[in-house]
Amino acid sequence: MKNKLAVIALAALVFAGCSKDDNNSAPTDNLGETEAAVAGNFGTNVALATYADLATSATALNTAVNAFVADKSDANLTTCKQAWKDLRVIWETSEGFLFGPVEDNEYDPKMDTWPTDYSEMNVLLADEANHPLDLADIQSLDYTLRGFHPIEYMLWGVNSNKAAAEFTGREIKYLTSLSADVEDLCGALHAEWTGGYTDKVTSAGNGSSAFSTYYEFFTALNDGMIGICNEVGHSDEDEGKIFVPFIQNDSNKVESPYSENSMVDFKNNIQGAYNVYLGKYKTQGIGLTNIVSSMNKNLDNQIKQKFENAINAFSTVNGSFELAIFEQRVQLQGLMDAIGEVRDVLEEELQPFLLANIKN
Repeated sequence: MKNKLAVIALAALVFAGCSKDDNNSAPTDNLGETEAAVAGNFGTNVALATYADLATSATALNTAVNAFVADKSDANLTTCKQAWKDLRVIWETSEGFLFGPVEDNEYDPKMDTWPTDYSEMNVLLADEANHPLDLADIQSLDYTLRGFHPIEYMLWGVNSNKAAAEFTGREIKYLTSLSADVEDLCGALHAEWTGGYTDKVTSAGNGSSAFSTYYEFFTALNDGMIGICNEVGHSDEDEGKIFVPFIQNDSNKVESPYSENSMVDFKNNIQGAYNVYLGKYKTQGIGLTNIVSSMNKNLDNQIKQKFENAINAFSTVNGSFELAIFEQRVQLQGLMDAIGEVRDVLEEELQPFLLANIKN
């Protein structure tokens, strides 16, 4: 680890002393060191740090839920709601890099399948004979009945105004087991990264069993960024968190309808992808931007501008997404267009750049 951190520090010094404004300058003499630094920084300071915070935040949510169970006050319910939102920020940011254990072991669908059907959850709550709603029962359910969004429904209710006094015993049992399940999943995901996957990332291009070349690893990063742009905006398959409810005029297809948190979710998705490009989570590190800017400053500026345009476009939509799909369609179309421009520059410019310039 010390050697990897030394490489990161060396690459940072190299780039601090370089200023190349031409559009197609030759690769830096230290490209290999910078490639290693990008992998090391992403593995430890972006992905692992994100999943560590995810596990901590999931524990905070479960602690808040248990406190609410012990004292079913509106104040404690509000604390649960905020803990859920805090956890969502980290999770949605992490969706900018949905590869590795999160994909291989289906953590994403287990925790974040949407849309949900509250009537289906109500049927489950009524079926006391077949569903005790303990943790083992929750873990056997269809993915639409476990994870973030059933917790969301329990906390907010169908009309987003549920009060503490309205909770039934079955709802408390369901909520308790749901939050314990999410805590277990987030902890297990973090453990897989600490248990070996971080090393597979930080050693990309240098003997990694997951990424034998830097090109393979950087393509995985780019594919993750492209994938979340498609998932949020509008893919070639006419899918997308914004597009589907927008084009169908159907608020039942919204990702986080009970908390009215969908727009925050979407923005964090795109910010998470931008963080991948920058090599940033809480602090700035070495990212793909350093490689691109050393060879093609114009492309680096273009990618950054597209990301910033998309993130800024979220501010054009006021209020909840659930209402915006009916009342702010021009703004939502503009937002989808901006996200599409990010996807296009990643697909049509960054991927060919990687193919042409990353030779190892």
